[in-house]
Amino acid sequence: MKKPRVSIIKDNIKPGDTIPHAHNDAVIGKWVDDTLEAKGHKVDKTGVMDLPDYKIDNKTRKKGSKTPHTIGSMTIENILKTPEFENTRFYHKVQNQNQITYDVNFNQVTSTRIVDMDIDVTQQALKEIYKNLRQKLVEGNRAKCIYSDCGRGIFDGYGHENSYRFRLADKFMKKIQNIAGSRDTFNNLFEETT
Repeated sequence: MKKPRVSIIKDNIKPGDTIPHAHNDAVIGKWVDDTLEAKGHKVDKTGVMDLPDYKIDNKTRKKGSKTPHTIGSMTIENILKTPEFENTRFYHKVQNQNQITYDVNFNQVTSTRIVDMDIDVTQQALKEIYKNLRQKLVEGNRAKCIYSDCGRGIFDGYGHENSYRFRLADKFMKKIQNIAGSRDTFNNLFEETT
């Protein structure tokens, strides 16, 4: 049975919207939050999800970037104490995302899309990536970058010495976007029969 999902946000950021001059996603991310808040949306800038009423997290990305997609961060201590992916901050950030792509050459938004990640095959893959990366921490690995065995996920420790950012390889995110874009067809083709 499918869970209800938000597929459109009224008064969302739109292609063609002018962005502030910025050198990184953090500045654009703040602009997105401030702009959506000014449009009347409830934005939680310190919580787990940016748009709690919709159960959606905002994610910004420079057009053409191939770097891994950042999901969120957790302290090493909390990762070690949280064996179940569903109990992590990361889990809530990979249910639905409002993905906004921008072009620094033209200082504008080029695309906006809601990506439904709450699909069994996607969630199972994310769970296995987290479990694999967490196990490496349990075994004592504290490298600045820890890669999952499948190559789809990374714990990136460059942000802070006591925490890791959970990141997904660009190719894997594209696969997630493709699955989300064809959710109904995908589920019909691969739905289990009894």
